[in-house]
Amino acid sequence: MPDDDDVVVLDPDGEATSGKTQSVSNKMSSDVKKSVEKKKWDFLMSLNSKLTAAERTGITEDLRNKVPTIKLLYITPEAAATDNMRRILSSLHKRNLLSYFVVDEAHCVTHWGHDFRPDYLKLSALRDVCPDVPWIALTATANTKAQEDIIAQLKLKNVQTFKASTFRGNLYYDVYMKDHLNVAPERHLAEFILRCLKVPKEKASNVLKVEKGSRKQVERIRCLAYHAGLSNKLRDDVQNQWMKNEVPVIAATIAFGMGIDKPDVRFVVHWTMPQNLAAYYQESGRAGRDGQRSYCRIYYSQPDKEFLHFLVRRDLAMLKGKKISETARKQQATAMQHGLEKMVEYAEMAQCRHQCFAKYFGENDLPPCRMHCDFCKDPKATIARASQFQAACSSTKMMKASKGNFDNGELYAGGKRAHDDDDYGCNSSDAWERLEKEEAARTREIVQSEFAKRRKVERQREPELKEVYIPSTEYPIKEPKSKTIPNLAPQRREEMVRLISQALDANWLLFERPCESTEAASSLEWSIYRNAKTLTTYQHKTVAKVTEIKKLTKECEQYVFEREPTTSSSTSFVSAVTMVKS
Repeated sequence: MPDDDDVVVLDPDGEATSGKTQSVSNKMSSDVKKSVEKKKWDFLMSLNSKLTAAERTGITEDLRNKVPTIKLLYITPEAAATDNMRRILSSLHKRNLLSYFVVDEAHCVTHWGHDFRPDYLKLSALRDVCPDVPWIALTATANTKAQEDIIAQLKLKNVQTFKASTFRGNLYYDVYMKDHLNVAPERHLAEFILRCLKVPKEKASNVLKVEKGSRKQVERIRCLAYHAGLSNKLRDDVQNQWMKNEVPVIAATIAFGMGIDKPDVRFVVHWTMPQNLAAYYQESGRAGRDGQRSYCRIYYSQPDKEFLHFLVRRDLAMLKGKKISETARKQQATAMQHGLEKMVEYAEMAQCRHQCFAKYFGENDLPPCRMHCDFCKDPKATIARASQFQAACSSTKMMKASKGNFDNGELYAGGKRAHDDDDYGCNSSDAWERLEKEEAARTREIVQSEFAKRRKVERQREPELKEVYIPSTEYPIKEPKSKTIPNLAPQRREEMVRLISQALDANWLLFERPCESTEAASSLEWSIYRNAKTLTTYQHKTVAKVTEIKKLTKECEQYVFEREPTTSSSTSFVSAVTMVKS
Protein backbone atom coordinates (compact mmCIF):
# COMPACT_ATOMS: atom_id res chain seq x y z
CA MET A 1 0.00 0.00 0.00
CA PRO A 2 1.44 3.42 -0.95
CA ASP A 3 2.43 5.54 2.05
CA ASP A 4 0.20 8.43 1.02
CA ASP A 5 -3.02 6.40 0.62
CA ASP A 6 -5.88 6.97 3.04
CA VAL A 7 -7.43 3.89 4.63
CA VAL A 8 -10.88 2.87 5.87
CA VAL A 9 -10.98 -0.17 8.16
CA LEU A 10 -14.28 -1.84 9.07
CA ASP A 11 -13.52 -4.31 11.82
CA PRO A 12 -16.31 -5.71 14.05
CA ASP A 13 -13.82 -7.28 16.46
CA GLY A 14 -12.08 -3.96 17.07
CA GLU A 15 -8.64 -5.50 16.59
CA ALA A 16 -7.57 -2.81 14.11
CA THR A 17 -7.79 -0.11 16.77
CA SER A 18 -4.58 -1.39 18.31
CA GLY A 19 -2.44 -0.31 15.32
CA LYS A 20 0.70 1.79 15.84
CA THR A 21 -0.07 5.40 14.89
CA GLN A 22 1.11 8.90 15.64
CA SER A 23 -2.03 10.90 16.38
CA VAL A 24 -5.43 9.50 17.25
CA SER A 25 -8.72 11.29 17.67
CA ASN A 26 -10.86 9.17 19.92
CA LYS A 27 -14.38 9.49 21.20
CA MET A 28 -14.18 7.99 24.66
CA SER A 29 -11.49 10.08 26.31
CA SER A 30 -12.04 8.70 29.83
CA ASP A 31 -11.81 5.10 28.65
CA VAL A 32 -8.72 5.86 26.58
CA LYS A 33 -7.10 7.54 29.59
CA LYS A 34 -7.70 4.41 31.68
CA SER A 35 -6.28 2.24 28.90
CA VAL A 36 -3.18 4.41 28.66
CA GLU A 37 -2.66 4.36 32.42
CA LYS A 38 -3.10 0.60 32.48
CA LYS A 39 -0.46 -0.05 29.79
CA LYS A 40 2.00 2.45 31.31
CA TRP A 41 3.84 3.02 28.05
CA ASP A 42 5.92 6.19 28.05
CA PHE A 43 5.46 6.63 24.31
CA LEU A 44 1.65 6.52 24.56
CA MET A 45 -0.23 9.48 26.04
CA SER A 46 -3.75 10.85 26.19
CA LEU A 47 -4.53 14.56 26.10
CA ASN A 48 -7.97 15.18 27.60
CA SER A 49 -9.94 17.49 29.87
CA LYS A 50 -9.42 15.36 32.98
CA LEU A 51 -5.67 16.00 33.11
CA THR A 52 -4.19 18.45 35.58
CA ALA A 53 -2.56 21.62 34.29
CA ALA A 54 0.87 20.18 35.06
CA GLU A 55 0.12 16.98 33.13
CA ARG A 56 -1.11 18.93 30.11
CA THR A 57 1.96 21.15 30.19
CA GLY A 58 4.23 18.11 30.36
CA ILE A 59 2.64 16.58 27.25
CA THR A 60 2.72 19.78 25.18
CA GLU A 61 6.35 20.47 26.17
CA ASP A 62 7.37 16.96 25.13
CA LEU A 63 5.70 17.41 21.73
CA ARG A 64 7.77 20.57 21.19
CA ASN A 65 11.04 18.71 21.76
CA LYS A 66 13.27 17.96 18.81
CA VAL A 67 12.73 14.22 19.38
CA PRO A 68 9.51 13.73 21.41
CA THR A 69 9.25 10.63 23.59
CA ILE A 70 5.54 10.44 22.75
CA LYS A 71 4.91 8.30 19.69
CA LEU A 72 1.18 7.72 20.03
CA LEU A 73 -1.15 10.50 21.17
CA TYR A 74 -4.86 10.21 21.87
CA ILE A 75 -6.92 13.39 21.58
CA THR A 76 -10.63 14.18 21.33
CA PRO A 77 -12.36 15.87 18.36
CA GLU A 78 -12.95 18.89 20.59
CA ALA A 79 -9.21 19.16 21.34
CA ALA A 80 -8.34 18.79 17.66
CA ALA A 81 -10.40 21.89 16.87
CA THR A 82 -8.49 24.18 19.26
CA ASP A 83 -5.90 26.67 17.99
CA ASN A 84 -3.28 25.36 20.41
CA MET A 85 -3.58 21.78 19.13
CA ARG A 86 -3.43 22.96 15.53
CA ARG A 87 -0.20 24.83 16.27
CA ILE A 88 1.27 21.68 17.86
CA LEU A 89 0.22 19.51 14.90
CA SER A 90 1.55 22.04 12.41
CA SER A 91 4.91 22.06 14.22
CA LEU A 92 5.09 18.26 14.21
CA HIS A 93 4.21 18.19 10.52
CA LYS A 94 6.87 20.75 9.56
CA ARG A 95 9.47 18.67 11.39
CA ASN A 96 8.28 15.56 9.54
CA LEU A 97 7.27 13.90 12.81
CA LEU A 98 3.58 13.30 12.08
CA SER A 99 2.98 9.94 10.41
CA TYR A 100 -0.81 9.39 10.49
CA PHE A 101 -4.12 10.80 11.60
CA VAL A 102 -6.33 7.98 12.85
CA VAL A 103 -10.03 8.53 13.48
CA ASP A 104 -11.51 5.94 15.82
CA GLU A 105 -15.30 5.43 15.88
CA ALA A 106 -15.37 7.05 12.45
CA HIS A 107 -19.11 6.44 12.07
CA CYS A 108 -19.57 9.44 14.40
CA VAL A 109 -18.62 11.72 11.48
CA THR A 110 -21.58 10.79 9.31
CA HIS A 111 -25.27 11.63 9.50
CA TRP A 112 -25.89 8.08 8.31
CA GLY A 113 -24.14 6.67 11.38
CA HIS A 114 -25.93 5.59 14.55
CA ASP A 115 -23.98 7.97 16.80
CA PHE A 116 -23.43 11.18 14.83
CA ARG A 117 -21.41 13.86 16.64
CA PRO A 118 -21.03 17.32 15.07
CA ASP A 119 -17.53 17.79 16.55
CA TYR A 120 -16.28 15.01 14.28
CA LEU A 121 -17.07 17.17 11.24
CA LYS A 122 -14.37 19.62 12.34
CA LEU A 123 -11.66 16.98 11.91
CA SER A 124 -11.51 17.51 8.16
CA ALA A 125 -10.11 21.01 8.84
CA LEU A 126 -6.85 19.32 9.87
CA ARG A 127 -6.33 18.63 6.17
CA ASP A 128 -5.48 22.30 5.77
CA VAL A 129 -2.96 22.15 8.62
CA CYS A 130 -1.26 18.94 7.48
CA PRO A 131 -2.32 18.37 3.85
CA ASP A 132 -0.09 15.41 2.98
CA VAL A 133 -0.45 13.31 6.15
CA PRO A 134 -2.35 10.06 5.41
CA TRP A 135 -5.52 9.23 7.34
CA ILE A 136 -6.95 5.99 8.71
CA ALA A 137 -10.65 5.77 9.59
CA LEU A 138 -11.64 2.95 11.96
CA THR A 139 -15.17 1.73 12.66
CA ALA A 140 -17.00 -1.47 13.43
CA THR A 141 -20.45 -0.30 12.37
CA ALA A 142 -20.87 1.48 9.05
CA ASN A 143 -23.19 0.40 6.26
CA THR A 144 -22.60 1.32 2.63
CA LYS A 145 -24.06 4.84 2.87
CA ALA A 146 -22.16 5.55 6.06
CA GLN A 147 -18.88 4.37 4.50
CA GLU A 148 -19.35 6.69 1.53
CA ASP A 149 -20.15 9.62 3.80
CA ILE A 150 -17.14 8.95 6.05
CA ILE A 151 -14.89 9.24 3.00
CA ALA A 152 -16.60 12.45 1.92
CA GLN A 153 -16.72 14.14 5.34
CA LEU A 154 -13.07 13.40 6.18
CA LYS A 155 -12.00 14.28 2.63
CA LEU A 156 -10.13 11.00 2.27
CA LYS A 157 -8.24 10.41 -0.98
CA ASN A 158 -6.83 7.38 -2.77
CA VAL A 159 -8.87 5.32 -0.33
CA GLN A 160 -7.97 1.71 0.41
CA THR A 161 -10.80 -0.15 2.18
CA PHE A 162 -10.26 -3.17 4.42
CA LYS A 163 -13.41 -4.87 5.61
CA ALA A 164 -13.67 -7.79 8.02
CA SER A 165 -16.76 -9.99 8.09
CA THR A 166 -19.60 -9.06 10.42
CA PHE A 167 -19.98 -12.74 11.28
CA ARG A 168 -18.65 -13.76 14.69
CA GLY A 169 -19.32 -17.46 15.04
CA ASN A 170 -18.67 -17.56 18.78
CA LEU A 171 -21.62 -15.23 19.45
CA TYR A 172 -25.08 -16.75 19.83
CA TYR A 173 -27.94 -14.30 19.23
CA ASP A 174 -31.57 -14.74 20.28
CA VAL A 175 -34.73 -12.76 21.05
CA TYR A 176 -37.40 -13.50 23.66
CA MET A 177 -40.79 -11.82 24.04
CA LYS A 178 -41.37 -10.62 27.60
CA ASP A 179 -45.14 -11.09 27.53
CA HIS A 180 -45.05 -14.65 26.24
CA LEU A 181 -42.75 -16.40 28.70
CA ASN A 182 -43.91 -19.17 31.01
CA VAL A 183 -42.34 -17.38 34.00
CA ALA A 184 -41.84 -13.77 35.03
CA PRO A 185 -39.38 -12.09 32.60
CA GLU A 186 -37.04 -11.17 35.45
CA ARG A 187 -36.83 -14.80 36.58
CA HIS A 188 -36.29 -15.93 33.00
CA LEU A 189 -33.38 -13.48 32.81
CA ALA A 190 -31.93 -14.65 36.13
CA GLU A 191 -31.97 -18.29 35.05
CA PHE A 192 -30.32 -17.32 31.75
CA ILE A 193 -27.55 -15.47 33.59
CA LEU A 194 -26.87 -18.45 35.83
CA ARG A 195 -26.57 -20.71 32.80
CA CYS A 196 -24.19 -18.28 31.07
CA LEU A 197 -22.02 -18.02 34.15
CA LYS A 198 -22.18 -21.81 34.54
CA VAL A 199 -23.09 -21.50 38.20
CA PRO A 200 -25.04 -24.46 39.64
CA LYS A 201 -28.29 -23.36 41.22
CA GLU A 202 -27.40 -24.97 44.54
CA LYS A 203 -24.22 -22.86 44.68
CA ALA A 204 -25.93 -19.68 43.51
CA SER A 205 -28.69 -19.88 46.11
CA ASN A 206 -28.21 -17.57 49.06
CA VAL A 207 -31.68 -18.21 50.42
CA LEU A 208 -33.08 -21.65 51.12
CA LYS A 209 -36.63 -21.79 52.40
CA VAL A 210 -38.61 -24.85 53.39
CA GLU A 211 -42.35 -24.43 53.40
CA LYS A 212 -45.20 -26.89 53.10
CA GLY A 213 -42.77 -29.74 52.54
CA SER A 214 -41.21 -28.25 49.37
CA ARG A 215 -37.76 -26.67 48.99
CA LYS A 216 -37.77 -23.33 47.22
CA GLN A 217 -34.57 -21.70 46.04
CA VAL A 218 -34.19 -18.01 45.44
CA GLU A 219 -31.21 -17.25 43.21
CA ARG A 220 -29.32 -14.08 43.96
CA ILE A 221 -26.79 -12.84 41.44
CA ARG A 222 -24.13 -10.35 42.47
CA CYS A 223 -24.68 -7.30 40.32
CA LEU A 224 -23.81 -3.60 40.35
CA ALA A 225 -25.56 -0.73 38.59
CA TYR A 226 -23.81 1.75 36.30
CA HIS A 227 -25.61 4.86 35.08
CA ALA A 228 -25.23 8.60 34.62
CA GLY A 229 -26.81 9.32 38.02
CA LEU A 230 -23.75 7.97 39.83
CA SER A 231 -20.71 10.08 40.65
CA ASN A 232 -17.58 9.61 38.53
CA LYS A 233 -15.80 8.02 41.48
CA LEU A 234 -18.59 5.53 42.09
CA ARG A 235 -18.84 4.70 38.40
CA ASP A 236 -15.10 4.06 38.24
CA ASP A 237 -15.34 1.84 41.31
CA VAL A 238 -18.22 -0.17 39.79
CA GLN A 239 -16.36 -0.58 36.52
CA ASN A 240 -13.14 -1.63 38.24
CA GLN A 241 -14.91 -4.28 40.32
CA TRP A 242 -16.48 -5.69 37.18
CA MET A 243 -13.25 -5.57 35.19
CA LYS A 244 -11.49 -7.51 37.98
CA ASN A 245 -14.32 -10.09 38.08
CA GLU A 246 -15.09 -9.20 41.68
CA VAL A 247 -18.68 -8.73 40.51
CA PRO A 248 -19.86 -11.00 37.67
CA VAL A 249 -22.70 -8.84 36.33
CA ILE A 250 -23.05 -5.13 35.66
CA ALA A 251 -26.43 -3.58 34.86
CA ALA A 252 -25.66 -0.52 32.77
CA THR A 253 -27.31 2.18 30.73
CA ILE A 254 -25.84 3.74 27.59
CA ALA A 255 -23.59 5.72 29.98
CA PHE A 256 -21.32 2.66 30.06
CA GLY A 257 -18.37 3.56 27.80
CA MET A 258 -17.86 1.83 24.47
CA GLY A 259 -14.10 1.70 25.06
CA ILE A 260 -14.38 -1.18 27.53
CA ASP A 261 -11.71 -3.78 26.85
CA LYS A 262 -12.75 -6.97 28.67
CA PRO A 263 -12.25 -10.15 26.66
CA ASP A 264 -14.22 -12.59 28.82
CA VAL A 265 -17.71 -11.04 28.68
CA ARG A 266 -19.91 -14.12 28.47
CA PHE A 267 -23.23 -12.43 27.74
CA VAL A 268 -24.78 -9.09 26.82
CA VAL A 269 -28.50 -8.75 27.51
CA HIS A 270 -30.60 -5.82 26.33
CA TRP A 271 -33.70 -5.38 28.49
CA THR A 272 -34.66 -2.50 26.22
CA MET A 273 -33.05 -2.61 22.81
CA PRO A 274 -31.25 0.36 21.16
CA GLN A 275 -32.86 2.68 18.64
CA ASN A 276 -31.04 1.17 15.66
CA LEU A 277 -29.43 -2.05 14.50
CA ALA A 278 -25.89 -0.68 14.15
CA ALA A 279 -25.86 0.38 17.81
CA TYR A 280 -27.09 -3.05 18.87
CA TYR A 281 -24.42 -4.78 16.80
CA GLN A 282 -21.72 -2.66 18.42
CA GLU A 283 -23.02 -3.01 21.98
CA SER A 284 -23.64 -6.75 21.75
CA GLY A 285 -20.20 -7.13 20.18
CA ARG A 286 -18.58 -6.54 23.57
CA ALA A 287 -19.28 -10.21 24.28
CA GLY A 288 -16.80 -12.97 23.53
CA ARG A 289 -13.74 -10.96 22.56
CA ASP A 290 -11.66 -13.94 23.70
CA GLY A 291 -13.25 -16.14 21.03
CA GLN A 292 -15.18 -18.29 23.51
CA ARG A 293 -18.90 -19.02 23.17
CA SER A 294 -20.87 -16.01 24.41
CA TYR A 295 -24.51 -14.97 24.25
CA CYS A 296 -26.34 -11.86 23.05
CA ARG A 297 -30.01 -11.60 23.94
CA ILE A 298 -32.86 -9.11 23.63
CA TYR A 299 -35.98 -9.19 25.79
CA TYR A 300 -38.67 -7.47 23.74
CA SER A 301 -42.27 -6.33 24.17
CA GLN A 302 -44.87 -4.10 22.55
CA PRO A 303 -44.34 -1.31 25.14
CA ASP A 304 -40.61 -1.43 24.35
CA LYS A 305 -41.39 -0.89 20.68
CA GLU A 306 -43.67 2.03 21.49
CA PHE A 307 -41.03 3.54 23.77
CA LEU A 308 -38.42 3.36 20.98
CA HIS A 309 -40.84 5.11 18.62
CA PHE A 310 -41.29 7.80 21.25
CA LEU A 311 -37.51 8.29 21.52
CA VAL A 312 -37.06 8.52 17.76
CA ARG A 313 -39.91 11.00 17.44
CA ARG A 314 -38.36 13.07 20.20
CA ASP A 315 -34.99 13.02 18.41
CA LEU A 316 -36.64 13.94 15.12
CA ALA A 317 -38.33 16.90 16.81
CA MET A 318 -34.97 18.00 18.24
CA LEU A 319 -33.46 17.92 14.74
CA LYS A 320 -35.62 20.89 13.77
CA GLY A 321 -33.75 23.10 16.22
CA LYS A 322 -30.25 22.12 15.10
CA LYS A 323 -28.19 24.53 13.02
CA ILE A 324 -27.43 22.16 10.16
CA SER A 325 -28.25 22.16 6.48
CA GLU A 326 -31.60 20.88 5.28
CA THR A 327 -29.83 18.09 3.41
CA ALA A 328 -28.02 16.98 6.55
CA ARG A 329 -31.25 17.18 8.52
CA LYS A 330 -33.05 14.95 6.02
CA GLN A 331 -30.16 12.48 5.95
CA GLN A 332 -30.11 12.22 9.72
CA ALA A 333 -33.89 11.84 9.92
CA THR A 334 -33.83 9.11 7.28
CA ALA A 335 -31.00 7.33 9.08
CA MET A 336 -32.91 7.41 12.39
CA GLN A 337 -36.07 6.01 10.85
CA HIS A 338 -34.20 3.37 8.85
CA GLY A 339 -32.18 2.28 11.88
CA LEU A 340 -35.31 1.86 14.00
CA GLU A 341 -37.11 0.01 11.22
CA LYS A 342 -34.26 -2.52 10.90
CA MET A 343 -33.97 -2.88 14.68
CA VAL A 344 -37.67 -3.69 15.01
CA GLU A 345 -37.43 -6.04 12.04
CA TYR A 346 -34.55 -7.85 13.74
CA ALA A 347 -36.58 -8.33 16.92
CA GLU A 348 -39.94 -9.25 15.40
CA MET A 349 -39.07 -11.36 12.37
CA ALA A 350 -38.06 -15.02 12.52
CA GLN A 351 -34.80 -14.95 10.60
CA CYS A 352 -31.10 -15.69 10.95
CA ARG A 353 -29.75 -12.96 13.23
CA HIS A 354 -26.26 -13.00 11.70
CA GLN A 355 -27.76 -12.75 8.21
CA CYS A 356 -29.75 -9.71 9.37
CA PHE A 357 -26.53 -7.95 10.39
CA ALA A 358 -24.85 -8.92 7.13
CA LYS A 359 -27.67 -7.44 5.03
CA TYR A 360 -27.62 -4.21 7.01
CA PHE A 361 -23.87 -3.74 6.56
CA GLY A 362 -23.90 -4.78 2.90
CA GLU A 363 -22.09 -8.09 3.27
CA ASN A 364 -22.99 -10.72 0.67
CA ASP A 365 -20.62 -13.61 1.37
CA LEU A 366 -21.59 -14.49 4.94
CA PRO A 367 -20.58 -18.03 5.99
CA PRO A 368 -23.41 -20.39 7.05
CA CYS A 369 -24.70 -19.61 10.53
CA ARG A 370 -25.83 -23.16 11.32
CA MET A 371 -26.29 -23.12 15.12
CA HIS A 372 -25.21 -19.61 16.11
CA CYS A 373 -28.64 -18.00 16.55
CA ASP A 374 -32.08 -19.04 17.77
CA PHE A 375 -33.57 -19.22 14.27
CA CYS A 376 -30.90 -21.47 12.79
CA LYS A 377 -30.81 -23.67 15.89
CA ASP A 378 -34.58 -24.09 16.29
CA PRO A 379 -36.55 -22.37 13.50
CA LYS A 380 -39.93 -23.80 14.58
CA ALA A 381 -39.69 -22.41 18.10
CA THR A 382 -38.42 -19.04 16.84
CA ILE A 383 -41.23 -18.79 14.28
CA ALA A 384 -43.74 -19.72 16.98
CA ARG A 385 -42.49 -16.93 19.29
CA ALA A 386 -42.61 -14.38 16.47
CA SER A 387 -46.09 -15.49 15.38
CA GLN A 388 -47.40 -15.35 18.93
CA PHE A 389 -46.06 -11.83 19.34
CA GLN A 390 -47.54 -10.66 16.01
CA ALA A 391 -50.91 -12.20 16.87
CA ALA A 392 -50.96 -10.39 20.21
CA CYS A 393 -50.06 -7.09 18.50
CA SER A 394 -52.81 -7.57 15.92
CA SER A 395 -55.32 -8.35 18.65
CA THR A 396 -54.31 -5.21 20.53
CA LYS A 397 -54.69 -3.04 17.42
CA MET A 398 -58.13 -4.48 16.72
CA MET A 399 -59.23 -3.84 20.28
CA LYS A 400 -57.99 -0.24 20.12
CA ALA A 401 -59.74 0.33 16.82
CA SER A 402 -63.05 -1.06 18.05
CA LYS A 403 -63.10 0.57 21.49
CA GLY A 404 -61.12 3.74 20.90
CA ASN A 405 -59.49 3.50 24.32
CA PHE A 406 -58.67 1.04 27.05
CA ASP A 407 -61.19 2.32 29.58
CA ASN A 408 -64.67 0.96 28.84
CA GLY A 409 -67.51 2.97 30.33
CA GLU A 410 -69.26 -0.11 31.68
CA LEU A 411 -66.16 -1.40 33.45
CA TYR A 412 -64.49 1.84 34.45
CA ALA A 413 -67.47 4.12 34.98
CA GLY A 414 -66.28 6.65 32.43
CA GLY A 415 -62.73 6.69 33.73
CA LYS A 416 -59.87 8.62 32.23
CA ARG A 417 -59.05 7.84 28.59
CA ALA A 418 -55.81 6.00 27.95
CA HIS A 419 -53.27 7.52 25.54
CA ASP A 420 -53.60 6.86 21.83
CA ASP A 421 -50.67 5.69 19.71
CA ASP A 422 -50.49 9.18 18.23
CA ASP A 423 -49.78 10.66 21.64
CA TYR A 424 -46.19 9.37 21.67
CA GLY A 425 -43.72 12.18 21.78
CA CYS A 426 -46.43 14.86 21.73
CA ASN A 427 -47.82 15.36 25.24
CA SER A 428 -45.18 13.96 27.59
CA SER A 429 -41.70 15.06 28.49
CA ASP A 430 -41.04 12.18 30.86
CA ALA A 431 -40.44 8.93 28.98
CA TRP A 432 -40.31 6.78 32.08
CA GLU A 433 -43.58 8.17 33.37
CA ARG A 434 -44.99 7.29 29.97
CA LEU A 435 -43.72 3.73 30.35
CA GLU A 436 -45.44 3.39 33.72
CA LYS A 437 -48.71 4.64 32.26
CA GLU A 438 -48.41 2.23 29.36
CA GLU A 439 -47.71 -0.65 31.73
CA ALA A 440 -50.86 0.16 33.69
CA ALA A 441 -52.86 0.49 30.48
CA ARG A 442 -51.53 -2.82 29.20
CA THR A 443 -52.51 -4.54 32.44
CA ARG A 444 -56.00 -3.03 32.24
CA GLU A 445 -56.29 -4.24 28.67
CA ILE A 446 -55.38 -7.80 29.66
CA VAL A 447 -57.90 -7.71 32.48
CA GLN A 448 -60.63 -6.24 30.30
CA SER A 449 -59.99 -8.78 27.56
CA GLU A 450 -60.22 -11.62 30.05
CA PHE A 451 -63.44 -10.24 31.52
CA ALA A 452 -64.97 -9.91 28.05
CA LYS A 453 -64.12 -13.53 27.20
CA ARG A 454 -65.54 -14.78 30.49
CA ARG A 455 -68.78 -12.81 30.01
CA LYS A 456 -69.23 -14.28 26.56
CA VAL A 457 -68.69 -17.82 27.81
CA GLU A 458 -71.04 -17.23 30.73
CA ARG A 459 -73.86 -16.03 28.49
CA GLN A 460 -73.51 -19.11 26.33
CA ARG A 461 -72.84 -21.81 28.92
CA GLU A 462 -73.52 -20.41 32.38
CA PRO A 463 -75.47 -23.47 33.68
CA GLU A 464 -72.80 -25.88 32.44
CA LEU A 465 -69.97 -23.84 33.97
CA LYS A 466 -71.57 -23.97 37.38
CA GLU A 467 -71.83 -27.72 37.19
CA VAL A 468 -68.35 -28.60 35.89
CA TYR A 469 -66.19 -25.88 37.46
CA ILE A 470 -63.06 -27.24 39.13
CA PRO A 471 -60.87 -24.76 41.02
CA SER A 472 -57.35 -24.10 39.79
CA THR A 473 -54.62 -25.86 41.72
CA GLU A 474 -52.00 -23.47 40.32
CA TYR A 475 -53.72 -20.19 41.24
CA PRO A 476 -56.27 -21.05 43.96
CA ILE A 477 -58.76 -18.53 45.30
CA LYS A 478 -60.39 -18.25 48.70
CA GLU A 479 -64.10 -18.90 49.07
CA PRO A 480 -64.78 -19.69 45.40
CA LYS A 481 -68.50 -20.21 46.18
CA SER A 482 -68.89 -16.65 47.40
CA LYS A 483 -71.40 -14.46 45.52
CA THR A 484 -70.49 -11.15 47.15
CA ILE A 485 -69.96 -9.57 43.72
CA PRO A 486 -72.68 -10.53 41.22
CA ASN A 487 -71.60 -11.86 37.81
CA LEU A 488 -68.01 -12.43 38.95
CA ALA A 489 -67.17 -16.04 38.13
CA PRO A 490 -64.42 -17.84 40.09
CA GLN A 491 -62.45 -18.31 36.87
CA ARG A 492 -62.10 -14.54 36.60
CA ARG A 493 -60.84 -14.33 40.15
CA GLU A 494 -58.26 -17.02 39.39
CA GLU A 495 -57.02 -14.92 36.47
CA MET A 496 -56.57 -11.96 38.82
CA VAL A 497 -54.61 -14.16 41.23
CA ARG A 498 -52.38 -15.18 38.31
CA LEU A 499 -51.61 -11.55 37.38
CA ILE A 500 -50.86 -10.58 40.99
CA SER A 501 -48.75 -13.71 41.51
CA GLN A 502 -46.60 -13.01 38.45
CA ALA A 503 -46.05 -9.42 39.57
CA LEU A 504 -45.01 -10.61 43.05
CA ASP A 505 -42.76 -13.28 41.58
CA ALA A 506 -40.87 -10.63 39.60
CA ASN A 507 -40.64 -8.29 42.60
CA TRP A 508 -39.38 -10.88 45.05
CA LEU A 509 -36.77 -12.24 42.66
CA LEU A 510 -33.94 -10.37 44.42
CA PHE A 511 -35.40 -10.46 47.94
CA GLU A 512 -36.13 -13.09 50.53
CA ARG A 513 -39.70 -14.21 49.99
CA PRO A 514 -42.05 -13.76 52.95
CA CYS A 515 -44.15 -16.61 51.50
CA GLU A 516 -45.13 -18.21 48.20
CA SER A 517 -46.23 -15.67 45.58
CA THR A 518 -49.41 -17.64 44.83
CA GLU A 519 -50.34 -17.72 48.51
CA ALA A 520 -49.79 -13.98 48.85
CA ALA A 521 -51.65 -13.28 45.60
CA SER A 522 -54.64 -15.28 46.81
CA SER A 523 -54.70 -13.31 50.05
CA LEU A 524 -54.42 -9.97 48.25
CA GLU A 525 -57.15 -10.89 45.78
CA TRP A 526 -59.40 -12.05 48.62
CA SER A 527 -58.89 -8.76 50.46
CA ILE A 528 -59.86 -6.82 47.32
CA TYR A 529 -62.84 -9.10 46.71
CA ARG A 530 -64.23 -8.73 50.24
CA ASN A 531 -64.07 -4.93 50.15
CA ALA A 532 -65.36 -4.42 46.60
CA LYS A 533 -69.11 -4.27 46.11
CA THR A 534 -69.22 -4.02 42.32
CA LEU A 535 -67.42 -5.59 39.38
CA THR A 536 -66.03 -2.18 38.38
CA THR A 537 -64.52 -1.54 41.80
CA TYR A 538 -63.03 -5.03 41.94
CA GLN A 539 -61.35 -4.63 38.57
CA HIS A 540 -60.04 -1.13 39.36
CA LYS A 541 -58.47 -2.25 42.64
CA THR A 542 -56.96 -5.39 41.12
CA VAL A 543 -55.31 -3.43 38.31
CA ALA A 544 -54.08 -0.85 40.84
CA LYS A 545 -52.49 -3.57 42.97
CA VAL A 546 -50.65 -5.13 40.00
CA THR A 547 -49.45 -1.69 38.88
CA GLU A 548 -48.27 -0.84 42.42
CA ILE A 549 -46.18 -4.02 42.62
CA LYS A 550 -44.67 -3.52 39.15
CA LYS A 551 -43.74 0.08 39.97
CA LEU A 552 -41.88 -1.07 43.08
CA THR A 553 -40.07 -3.67 40.96
CA LYS A 554 -38.87 -0.97 38.55
CA GLU A 555 -37.62 1.05 41.52
CA CYS A 556 -35.82 -2.04 42.94
CA GLU A 557 -37.92 -1.89 46.10
CA GLN A 558 -39.55 -4.87 47.77
CA TYR A 559 -43.30 -5.18 48.02
CA VAL A 560 -44.09 -5.75 51.69
CA PHE A 561 -46.77 -8.38 52.16
CA GLU A 562 -48.54 -8.56 55.49
CA ARG A 563 -50.48 -11.70 56.27
CA GLU A 564 -54.03 -11.31 57.43
CA PRO A 565 -55.21 -13.17 60.54
CA THR A 566 -56.66 -16.49 59.41
CA THR A 567 -60.22 -17.46 60.26
CA SER A 568 -61.97 -20.69 59.64
CA SER A 569 -64.79 -19.06 57.74
CA SER A 570 -62.97 -16.87 55.27
CA THR A 571 -59.41 -17.91 54.53
CA SER A 572 -59.44 -21.62 53.84
CA PHE A 573 -58.52 -22.89 50.37
CA VAL A 574 -61.16 -25.15 48.88
CA SER A 575 -59.76 -28.21 47.16
CA ALA A 576 -60.88 -29.42 43.77
CA VAL A 577 -62.15 -32.67 45.32
CA THR A 578 -64.37 -30.76 47.75
CA MET A 579 -65.86 -28.65 44.97
CA VAL A 580 -66.59 -31.67 42.79
CA LYS A 581 -68.27 -33.49 45.67
CA SER A 582 -70.41 -30.47 46.46
